[in-house]
Amino acid sequence: MLILEVLAVILAWLGGAAVLLSSGRRGIALGIGAAGLGLGLSEFAAGAGEEAILVLLGALLAAGLRLRDGGRGWGTLGPGSTPGLISALAALLGPLLLAVYLLPGRAEPALLCGMVVTTLGAMSVMATGERQLSLAGAALVAFGVGAMAGPEAAIYGAVGATLVSMLPASAASRPQP
Repeated sequence: MLILEVLAVILAWLGGAAVLLSSGRRGIALGIGAAGLGLGLSEFAAGAGEEAILVLLGALLAAGLRLRDGGRGWGTLGPGSTPGLISALAALLGPLLLAVYLLPGRAEPALLCGMVVTTLGAMSVMATGERQLSLAGAALVAFGVGAMAGPEAAIYGAVGATLVSMLPASAASRPQP
């Protein structure tokens, strides 16, 4: 089970980092799917099989909904992405140190995955003014907060991420006064 827990943390981090470092719909959808897969695996490793399946289904649905609109292509690692790479590494190391040193005994993979995904989602929301990336970041925050609260709440996080992913990436035009 240790291999499954480590794989869950790595997938959650890679998914969140993909969202942070992407501007195209494919890269963002892949990131949401990978982060959700990592969170689902962490729930499965904790013994919550039914919740893990529902989190995985929510991740697939949220990723599929992000493919509908937004920037074309992958848009991964564009010019000026070095600060994003450094931030993605910090987003892994910060929660890892917090889980190991400040939360001994509660350093479960689901908690660590939730902290990593929430951190990367919040960074995605604050990093840009692009609506598509902000919505993807908000979906990651919903996933992460749900995973940190426990297996049952992870289902609500997946539902929240799916609902956020239903919002269109292009802002509706407002009538001019």
